[in-house]
Amino acid sequence: MSQTINIPLAHCRLALPEGSLQLSEPEEAGRKPRFKMQVNSGMPMPDWWEGTLAVNLAGVSWKGKHVAALLDHDVAKRVGYTTKLYVDDEQGLMAEGILLTNEHAEGVRKDSAEGFPWQASCYLAASKVL
Repeated sequence: MSQTINIPLAHCRLALPEGSLQLSEPEEAGRKPRFKMQVNSGMPMPDWWEGTLAVNLAGVSWKGKHVAALLDHDVAKRVGYTTKLYVDDEQGLMAEGILLTNEHAEGVRKDSAEGFPWQASCYLAASKVL
């Protein structure tokens, strides 16, 4: 029997290598700016509650492709939404999407252009914990 265990959001903050977030400006008129980022590498990471935490990305699934991209997990600070979620064999869980045209998204674009090393985090609910 499989049991769902929720991992607290605070345990899902990931420190990703520089360059994890890639922004691209529209190539054609009317096309919105896009982003691509590594959400989870699948590599074990230190966890201050459990010692070490790892996610088996082979079992990751989601409903739909549109997931909100938020600044600091704040629903009032929307920066975009995903258009594609997938597991890459080398990079792990990846998200691609559209950046909005609001002050928060503009801040992300500007800071990224200046070299700010953005980090990503995601909420994952485990179906089994070993």
